[in-house]
Order: sequence, then structure tokens, then C-alpha cells
Amino acid sequence: MHFKTSSEIESALFKDRDARLIVDVGACRGDMALDYLDRFRGTRLVAFEPEPENAAQARIALAPHQDRATLEEIALSDRAGTVDFHVNSHAGTHSLHPIGAQRYWAGHAVARDIIRVETLTLDAYCARNGIRAIDILKLDTQGSELAVLRGAVGLLSGGAIGMIRCEVEIYPLYAGQALFHEVAAFLDRYGYKLAGLHDPYYHARNPLVLSWCDAAFVAPRLTSVPEWSPDPG
Repeated sequence: MHFKTSSEIESALFKDRDARLIVDVGACRGDMALDYLDRFRGTRLVAFEPEPENAAQARIALAPHQDRATLEEIALSDRAGTVDFHVNSHAGTHSLHPIGAQRYWAGHAVARDIIRVETLTLDAYCARNGIRAIDILKLDTQGSELAVLRGAVGLLSGGAIGMIRCEVEIYPLYAGQALFHEVAAFLDRYGYKLAGLHDPYYHARNPLVLSWCDAAFVAPRLTSVPEWSPDPG
């Protein structure tokens, strides 16, 4: 079977039951969160979005699902505190990192503001709220995905996250960010393996330049393969 999208992998993992808990980190205006709530009717969802305007839009979008969805207006990272957050001209490009090699972007972006936001680790948030397992962790934090994962080593060490759906960059779109190979190497330490790469963006001015894509990683318990039986012939 060949999965054409990360959503197909998610559906295959949970074909016999709903995902119980989905965590959407970098929810932006809530579009992906709404998609999850529609596809998994029995799931609980926690969304994180620190930028005030995006968070306001996400709160409106998720209001009809307030019995199943929680919005946290903080950024997840590898430590708790307050940090600079870079607000740019496109709502989907705000980041804990400043704009990097912009020639690899889909178009021109402008840095507009720097605000202070609260940060917390995913391990700390889960401990605080009695969360022991996450079925799907979606990461789209514009360059700080590895920091979020470093703040979840407790969960990762126990294989408590079933699937990680992570936007990854091949080129440094943001200054100081971790690239795909670094994210994959980090997750490999905890037994998480790549299950697919989807939704690639190839640069309009050079089709050999893959700027970013979605990567799906799955927990060790989901990657077991039985030994081949001896060939009777």
C-alpha cells in the first residue's frame, strides 16, 4: 500500500477506532484542527497557537467544538519561559525564528513585528493536565519543530505518541532552524521511523529545489514486521 498523504496514514492507523487525543502545535487559524475534528468524530483535540490574531481566528473556528477542542495561546518549545516571536506578513509564517534564506520561500515575506510569548514544554503540559498518551502530534511551527520535540522526550521515550505529522524544511527558511535530517535523526534515537513524505513544495523557479514537505513518523510499536517464513520450495 502506498500512502499519498499524511491523512491517509492517520486514517490507516485509526481505521478501527477514533484517535483519542490529537495535539495540533502551530494551529494558525484552526483549519487543520477543524479537519481533524471532522475526520475523527470521537477525538479530543488540543491546539496551540501563540500569535494573537491567529489565535482569535482559531478560537472562533473551534467554538462549535468546544466540548472536544481546547485552544492554548502559548508556544511549545524545549523550555518554559517567555521568548521573542516573529510576526510576518503572512499569517502562516509567524515563527520563533526570524526569516532566513527567503529565496527558498514560495514568495516574498516581510517581518512586521516581534512580540513576547509564553513557552512551555509538551511534557510539562501533559503532566499538568494528566495526559499520558497522544495519538497524533501535528507540528507546523515554522522552524521550531525540533525544539518542540526536545520538550517531549518523556513522551517519546515511552513511545506515548503514536504518530508525528511534522512540516520539515530541506532548506533554511528560518534563521537557526533545524532541517529535515536533524528532525529525523532526533526521532530515530527514540525509535520513531519515517513512514512517508507528502505535500512537497518544489520551488517555482527551480523544480530541483524541494523547499519543504510534510513528514510522517510513527512510534516503535507500530513498525514491527514479522520474520519471513522459510521458503518451502
